[in-house]
Amino acid sequence: MGTGFLLGYALPQRTPQGQPYYGYLVTAKHVLQDAERLGAQSLVARSADRKTGRPIDFDVDVCGSEGKAHWLGHPKSEVDVAVLPVLVANIKAAGAQVSLLPSDIGCWTLTQMQRVGVLEGDGVFVLGFPLGLVDDVIPAPIVRAGVVARIRDTYADPVRAPLIETAAFPGSSGGPVFIRPEVTSIPDTRAVQESRCIGLITTVYTWDDVAVSQSTNQARVVFVENAGLAKMEPIDRALHIIEADIERRRSSGTLPAFPAVTPQVDRVN
Repeated sequence: MGTGFLLGYALPQRTPQGQPYYGYLVTAKHVLQDAERLGAQSLVARSADRKTGRPIDFDVDVCGSEGKAHWLGHPKSEVDVAVLPVLVANIKAAGAQVSLLPSDIGCWTLTQMQRVGVLEGDGVFVLGFPLGLVDDVIPAPIVRAGVVARIRDTYADPVRAPLIETAAFPGSSGGPVFIRPEVTSIPDTRAVQESRCIGLITTVYTWDDVAVSQSTNQARVVFVENAGLAKMEPIDRALHIIEADIERRRSSGTLPAFPAVTPQVDRVN
């Protein structure tokens, strides 16, 4: 159980039809690893029917019949990010609406976040399906508010992941995090006046609340509580995987294996 989103990776060359994109499903690595451990060859994704707007489910293959994984995880085991190349035409053929988050104008990397002044205390929105809460009428994610809790140490050492304060639960993993635009700011900081995707939720931090017996002074029950903090992997991690995949496909002559799409049809603004 988890959340994912479709990212359109912008190619450097433009076409007469507009900016081309390659489609990738982005999620937390452990979501796909869990599916593999359960022996699943595909995941059930939900979108909206293009004609009625009602929920429509379709399969997304995570591995082939020979058992080879179709998805690509970040090479570092501690980075919980994975991507899956997606044939957008297949999703459309199933009658589903398709909207891609464009990497060039819809996302901010760590360098861009630092340049515009994203700091602790800035607001964020987190989209996802915590606890598997999926509406049967409108296939829209749940939106939770939060704030950037720690990020300056990530600017100093990009290996470290930022923390955000938000209410995240099982099912939230892989959900995109968007900066919340503001018109005011505290002294000596800049107001971030645009909204961009800056990363995805991967880990929810918990703490142990131990109940101790008054008669024996021994721990009897341990309650695992949500700490209200979550690790956010910057969108850079997903872009690095995608760029390596595109370069590999280009070198092997298989780059056109899945088609690019154009903003007139599939881009979200």
